[in-house]
Amino acid sequence: MSDAAIRTEGLTKRYGDVAALTEVDMEVPTGVIFGFLGPNGAGKSTLIRLLMGLLKPTSGSARVLGHDIVNDRRALHREVGYLPGDFTADKDLTAEEYLHYLSSLRGNVDDAEITALADRFGLALDKPIGSLSHGNRQKVGIVQAFMHDPPLVLLDEPTQGARPAHAA
Repeated sequence: MSDAAIRTEGLTKRYGDVAALTEVDMEVPTGVIFGFLGPNGAGKSTLIRLLMGLLKPTSGSARVLGHDIVNDRRALHREVGYLPGDFTADKDLTAEEYLHYLSSLRGNVDDAEITALADRFGLALDKPIGSLSHGNRQKVGIVQAFMHDPPLVLLDEPTQGARPAHAA
Protein backbone atom coordinates (compact mmCIF):
# COMPACT_ATOMS: atom_id res chain seq x y z
CA MET A 1 0.00 0.00 0.00
CA SER A 2 1.28 3.46 -0.86
CA ASP A 3 1.41 6.42 1.50
CA ALA A 4 -1.49 8.14 -0.27
CA ALA A 5 -3.47 10.63 1.79
CA ILE A 6 -6.55 9.83 -0.30
CA ARG A 7 -7.26 6.84 -2.53
CA THR A 8 -10.54 6.05 -4.25
CA GLU A 9 -11.47 3.12 -6.46
CA GLY A 10 -14.67 3.20 -8.48
CA LEU A 11 -16.23 5.60 -5.97
CA THR A 12 -19.83 6.21 -7.00
CA LYS A 13 -22.75 8.03 -5.40
CA ARG A 14 -26.25 7.85 -6.84
CA TYR A 15 -29.48 9.37 -5.63
CA GLY A 16 -32.05 7.13 -7.24
CA ASP A 17 -31.57 7.52 -10.99
CA VAL A 18 -29.30 10.55 -10.61
CA ALA A 19 -25.55 9.92 -10.63
CA ALA A 20 -23.88 12.53 -8.45
CA LEU A 21 -20.47 10.90 -8.84
CA THR A 22 -19.47 8.04 -11.12
CA GLU A 23 -16.53 5.65 -10.69
CA VAL A 24 -13.93 8.08 -9.37
CA ASP A 25 -10.44 6.58 -9.27
CA MET A 26 -7.81 8.86 -7.77
CA GLU A 27 -4.80 8.95 -5.54
CA VAL A 28 -3.61 12.05 -3.71
CA PRO A 29 -0.15 11.66 -2.19
CA THR A 30 0.69 13.05 1.22
CA GLY A 31 2.43 16.41 1.38
CA VAL A 32 0.61 18.10 -1.49
CA ILE A 33 -2.12 20.68 -1.91
CA PHE A 34 -4.82 19.27 -4.13
CA GLY A 35 -7.94 21.01 -5.38
CA PHE A 36 -11.15 19.91 -7.06
CA LEU A 37 -12.19 22.22 -9.87
CA GLY A 38 -15.41 22.08 -11.79
CA PRO A 39 -18.74 23.74 -12.41
CA ASN A 40 -21.59 23.81 -9.92
CA GLY A 41 -23.22 20.40 -9.74
CA ALA A 42 -20.10 18.52 -10.83
CA GLY A 43 -19.96 16.47 -7.60
CA LYS A 44 -17.12 18.23 -5.74
CA SER A 45 -19.02 18.61 -2.46
CA THR A 46 -20.45 15.11 -2.78
CA LEU A 47 -16.92 13.73 -3.17
CA ILE A 48 -15.69 15.64 -0.11
CA ARG A 49 -18.67 14.44 1.96
CA LEU A 50 -17.97 10.88 0.86
CA LEU A 51 -14.30 11.24 1.81
CA MET A 52 -15.36 12.43 5.27
CA GLY A 53 -17.67 9.44 5.71
CA LEU A 54 -20.71 11.72 5.89
CA LEU A 55 -22.29 9.99 2.90
CA LYS A 56 -22.20 6.29 2.14
CA PRO A 57 -21.06 5.43 -1.37
CA THR A 58 -23.41 3.56 -3.66
CA SER A 59 -20.41 1.54 -4.83
CA GLY A 60 -16.65 1.65 -4.84
CA SER A 61 -14.33 2.41 -1.96
CA ALA A 62 -12.09 5.08 -0.51
CA ARG A 63 -9.41 5.35 2.11
CA VAL A 64 -8.35 8.61 3.74
CA LEU A 65 -5.12 8.52 5.74
CA GLY A 66 -5.45 4.75 5.59
CA HIS A 67 -8.96 4.76 7.08
CA ASP A 68 -11.89 3.20 5.24
CA ILE A 69 -14.51 5.93 4.81
CA VAL A 70 -17.38 3.61 5.77
CA ASN A 71 -15.91 1.46 8.53
CA ASP A 72 -13.36 3.82 10.16
CA ARG A 73 -15.33 7.06 10.34
CA ARG A 74 -14.51 7.80 13.98
CA ALA A 75 -10.74 7.57 13.42
CA LEU A 76 -11.11 9.53 10.20
CA HIS A 77 -12.92 12.39 11.97
CA ARG A 78 -10.22 12.55 14.68
CA GLU A 79 -7.45 12.93 12.12
CA VAL A 80 -8.96 15.09 9.38
CA GLY A 81 -9.88 18.76 9.57
CA TYR A 82 -13.06 19.54 7.66
CA LEU A 83 -14.82 22.69 6.60
CA PRO A 84 -18.16 22.05 4.90
CA GLY A 85 -19.32 24.39 2.16
CA ASP A 86 -22.40 25.17 4.24
CA PHE A 87 -20.65 25.68 7.59
CA THR A 88 -22.99 26.64 10.42
CA ALA A 89 -22.53 26.96 14.17
CA ASP A 90 -24.67 27.81 17.18
CA LYS A 91 -25.41 31.51 16.68
CA ASP A 92 -25.83 32.17 20.42
CA LEU A 93 -22.33 31.01 21.37
CA THR A 94 -19.32 33.25 21.01
CA ALA A 95 -16.66 32.02 18.62
CA GLU A 96 -14.47 31.24 21.64
CA GLU A 97 -17.21 29.22 23.37
CA TYR A 98 -17.94 27.28 20.20
CA LEU A 99 -14.29 26.52 19.47
CA HIS A 100 -13.63 25.48 23.07
CA TYR A 101 -16.68 23.22 22.96
CA LEU A 102 -15.29 21.49 19.85
CA SER A 103 -11.90 21.36 21.55
CA SER A 104 -13.42 19.51 24.51
CA LEU A 105 -14.97 16.97 22.12
CA ARG A 106 -11.67 16.38 20.33
CA GLY A 107 -9.63 16.34 23.51
CA ASN A 108 -6.38 17.14 21.75
CA VAL A 109 -6.48 20.89 21.10
CA ASP A 110 -4.20 23.44 22.71
CA ASP A 111 -6.09 26.64 23.64
CA ALA A 112 -3.07 28.64 22.45
CA GLU A 113 -3.54 27.16 18.97
CA ILE A 114 -7.12 28.43 18.83
CA THR A 115 -5.98 31.91 19.86
CA ALA A 116 -3.08 31.90 17.39
CA LEU A 117 -5.31 30.85 14.49
CA ALA A 118 -7.97 33.43 15.40
CA ASP A 119 -5.30 36.14 15.53
CA ARG A 120 -3.88 35.01 12.20
CA PHE A 121 -7.30 35.27 10.55
CA GLY A 122 -8.34 38.44 12.34
CA LEU A 123 -11.24 36.69 14.07
CA ALA A 124 -12.76 38.25 17.20
CA LEU A 125 -13.39 35.35 19.56
CA ASP A 126 -15.57 37.31 21.99
CA LYS A 127 -18.51 38.00 19.67
CA PRO A 128 -21.59 35.78 19.31
CA ILE A 129 -21.43 33.80 16.08
CA GLY A 130 -24.88 35.09 15.12
CA SER A 131 -23.56 38.67 15.12
CA LEU A 132 -20.64 37.87 12.80
CA SER A 133 -20.62 38.59 9.09
CA HIS A 134 -20.72 35.61 6.74
CA GLY A 135 -16.98 35.96 6.14
CA ASN A 136 -16.19 35.97 9.86
CA ARG A 137 -18.44 32.95 10.45
CA GLN A 138 -16.43 31.26 7.70
CA LYS A 139 -13.25 32.11 9.62
CA VAL A 140 -14.69 30.30 12.66
CA GLY A 141 -15.11 27.28 10.40
CA ILE A 142 -11.55 27.55 9.12
CA VAL A 143 -10.17 27.78 12.65
CA GLN A 144 -12.14 24.70 13.76
CA ALA A 145 -10.80 22.76 10.76
CA PHE A 146 -7.18 23.54 11.59
CA MET A 147 -7.16 23.86 15.39
CA HIS A 148 -6.19 20.25 16.14
CA ASP A 149 -3.25 20.39 13.71
CA PRO A 150 -4.55 17.58 11.49
CA PRO A 151 -2.35 15.84 8.93
CA LEU A 152 -5.08 16.39 6.31
CA VAL A 153 -7.65 19.16 5.87
CA LEU A 154 -10.62 18.97 3.50
CA LEU A 155 -12.06 22.39 2.71
CA ASP A 156 -15.24 22.85 0.70
CA GLU A 157 -15.55 26.46 -0.54
CA PRO A 158 -13.22 27.79 2.19
CA THR A 159 -13.03 31.38 0.99
CA GLN A 160 -16.71 31.86 0.22
CA GLY A 161 -17.52 35.29 1.68
CA ALA A 162 -14.20 35.65 3.49
CA ARG A 163 -11.84 38.59 3.15
CA PRO A 164 -8.30 38.94 4.45
CA ALA A 165 -8.02 40.47 7.93
CA HIS A 166 -6.35 43.58 6.49
CA ALA A 167 -8.99 44.20 3.78
CA ALA A 168 -11.16 47.26 4.17
